[in-house]
Amino acid sequence: MEMLIGILGTFIAAVAVYFKYRQYKHSKQNKRVDLYPRRRAVYDAIMGFIAGIIQRANADSKEAAAFLHNTKEADFLFGKEIKEHINELYRKAKRLQLLEFKLGQLPVGEELSKMVNEEDELLEWFSKQFGVTEKRFKKYLNVSSAG
Repeated sequence: MEMLIGILGTFIAAVAVYFKYRQYKHSKQNKRVDLYPRRRAVYDAIMGFIAGIIQRANADSKEAAAFLHNTKEADFLFGKEIKEHINELYRKAKRLQLLEFKLGQLPVGEELSKMVNEEDELLEWFSKQFGVTEKRFKKYLNVSSAG
């Protein structure tokens, strides 16, 4: 009889552990779903910022300020790699903006050619950021039970 009670106690403990584990997984999944709209808003702000730069082949000061405003929650919603990505996008956009300003003031020559090449490289870099951004966000925007 004692052996049966021992087995039954072990079985009940195992069932309790199993249900606690399922509760934990469900809670973790709910957290991902609850964060999704806020994370998606940051993702959309980044993709819109990149698209605007590529479309105009230039960075706009007002859009850069809006970009920082629309991504300010990133520190609280993502790992540090997303905030670093945002900062890099902003820095390069500001560099592109400065180049555009300087290009309008330089005479034809070697310095102008260097700046035009740098501008082309920055625009090429921005065009690659769609894929880079999507890859970096994939783990944060996946709300499936496997993610």
